[in-house]
Amino acid sequence: MFHTEHCVTIDAPIQLVYDVLADVEGYATLFPYTQAVTLLESSPDYQIARFQVDVSGKVQSWTSRRDLDNTHRIIYYKQLQTAPLVESMGGEWRCYSLRETQTQLVITHDFAVRAAVDGLVAGQFTPEKAEEMLRSAVERNSTTELEVLKQEIGKRALALAASSQA
Repeated sequence: MFHTEHCVTIDAPIQLVYDVLADVEGYATLFPYTQAVTLLESSPDYQIARFQVDVSGKVQSWTSRRDLDNTHRIIYYKQLQTAPLVESMGGEWRCYSLRETQTQLVITHDFAVRAAVDGLVAGQFTPEKAEEMLRSAVERNSTTELEVLKQEIGKRALALAASSQA
């Protein structure tokens, strides 16, 4: 099992950051590699969504459950159906207020590579190659997601501030 943690500081109020993260259907327009997100089931406390994502040039699909904690501004996620290389994947989006208009966003991943069958993972890769590919994808996607969120939510915060002053 591997654990990663990435964080970024966003110039925006904590509730705005959390609201953007909670809008899972918006991920397809927010993140460049997310092709589609289909909300299969939802309530104010959880979502079950199907993701179609370009992972290193190949579209992969998985289903995740996301538990929403608006009080603490944490979204817990766990893949219910995983991509071919993934045995398990879960983690958290955590929002921390630094100031009224500044939020620290942390994403964690806890994941494991699928076990090899006849020496290969997903019928194609050595266990070492599969591990390297999965770790690289998590690192690349986490960094990209946080940068996209910082830019996009920062723009939304500026627009909100400007409209409230008008």
